[in-house]
Amino acid sequence: MDYANFIKKLELPAGFAAPTRLTYEDIVARTLTRADLDDDVRGINAGVDLIQTTRGGGWPTGPVTEEENFVDLVWHELEFREGDSFSYAVYDTESRYLGCCYLYPLGRRTQLSEQLLDFDVDVSWWVTPAAYEQGYYALLPGRPDEAFVLLGPQAQAKSGGRAGFDGFYAGLQSVTVQAPRKIADNTVQNAPRGLNDPVCCNSSSLHTTSRPATATVITGVCRTRSARASAADAIRSRSTS
Repeated sequence: MDYANFIKKLELPAGFAAPTRLTYEDIVARTLTRADLDDDVRGINAGVDLIQTTRGGGWPTGPVTEEENFVDLVWHELEFREGDSFSYAVYDTESRYLGCCYLYPLGRRTQLSEQLLDFDVDVSWWVTPAAYEQGYYALLPGRPDEAFVLLGPQAQAKSGGRAGFDGFYAGLQSVTVQAPRKIADNTVQNAPRGLNDPVCCNSSSLHTTSRPATATVITGVCRTRSARASAADAIRSRSTS
């Protein structure tokens, strides 16, 4: 059967109400509405090429106007209200606009296929160029190249170069940042908790679990929050590749 012209609706529990606000560390996601118009237009138009590269799909084809984007935002509001899709504007805790995240039914952005029927939702996102440079895009899986680049030169050397970086993380299954403490702007630090082998980084304390279920704590200083996030990113990517 050809499913290309079908959309698999989101299956939601009876009485389900999607959260209108979600938070994680310094990230705040709230329902995307017409109130986000100015921020959204600026964010889209500043990063058309970046959105096309990272999110994919056929949107945006170019800069957007306030008029056409207003229509899109009202449509997102309606979709959210009806439970057909859920879109969020993403800010940091200082109200700086970072981008958007979308939960769509399968078949909306890409053609539905028999293989896709086994999945429940199409999740996609984009961030502004400024947020991308700060590493917010790398909070999500699949970006080991950016993870290595975000390490400082000294940390790269301690990693044994790119080959050593890849080799160390190849056997890891998960990573958890353990209560980093802010010591300056864009800088966090954590006291040593275990084996003191700074294999890869000037990163905050990371608790890593390898496939043989051994544990290691890597200690040091994280120059930016994106460095520790990208380290976690690299581990997830390598462990599932």
